[in-house]
Amino acid sequence: MEKILSFCHEIPLTEEQSQFFAGAYAAICRSGNADALTAAVRDYIADTTKKLVDVTAELVPLADAANIHPYTLNAIFVMLGFMEIREGYIKKYGEEVYRDTVNDLANKIRECTKCEDVVGITAVSWYHLLLREVIFALGRLQFHIVTFPKDDCEVNGRIIKKGDPIIKLHIPSSGKLTEELCFDAYRRAYRFFKDQFDGDVLPFMCSSWMLYERNLEFFPKGGNLVRFMTDYTIIDNTANPENADLWRVFDKKYTDLTKLPRDNSLRAAMADYLLAGNSMGFGLGIFFHDGEKIVR
Repeated sequence: MEKILSFCHEIPLTEEQSQFFAGAYAAICRSGNADALTAAVRDYIADTTKKLVDVTAELVPLADAANIHPYTLNAIFVMLGFMEIREGYIKKYGEEVYRDTVNDLANKIRECTKCEDVVGITAVSWYHLLLREVIFALGRLQFHIVTFPKDDCEVNGRIIKKGDPIIKLHIPSSGKLTEELCFDAYRRAYRFFKDQFDGDVLPFMCSSWMLYERNLEFFPKGGNLVRFMTDYTIIDNTANPENADLWRVFDKKYTDLTKLPRDNSLRAAMADYLLAGNSMGFGLGIFFHDGEKIVR
């Protein structure tokens, strides 16, 4: 119980959340399954062929025995996983990268609590990538290397070819996307991945609902979201009539658009936009970075 409580206190969870997870872990201990859970975590970390989504699915009986939700057990498993890899992770990447990466738990726990009314984690496949040291939090944003999925294209006089390595970024739901925070993260990612590329100018890519060009019809003028879009040359846009990313703005998976909350300017503008018969979408954007700035 104490190790879970201590871990929760190290990341930006509320005291209520910290006590909740400590109590849930105590329930696992009382059910006699703490050793089995620890063994499952260590086996997952040691065996890189295992997928986290498969491992946690097999542990649902442990959640049932402790009378806790499987999503809550997911979160505890991930916490134990980060504790297990901590020493080696910090040795390879440093304390700051470990801390920023671990702090993402607070975002996913908040999302699960709001969307599912359960204190825990639904996105275990995401944490497979973090625990396997594929995706790294570097300041405000998260990054990993992928292969460029589109046909060859030119951006500001530079060519990116299909299959070329490119740094893909992800946007945690952890607050504002200010220019200062974004550019700091880009520079961190450049330094972190530089040795894995030839040349001094590195390609970056983002695929997100935030880069859908029609967002400019309702994004608040002069705001951080509009500015964020200007970092990218957007090469692909796709409408999403199902509005699959609606929860990212409104915290819940609404089906009745008339019930969308309007408690800030973005939500109010987006609700009007959707109720007028429009839909969300996603865009794919690229930029090149020289270590100090975006190369235009």
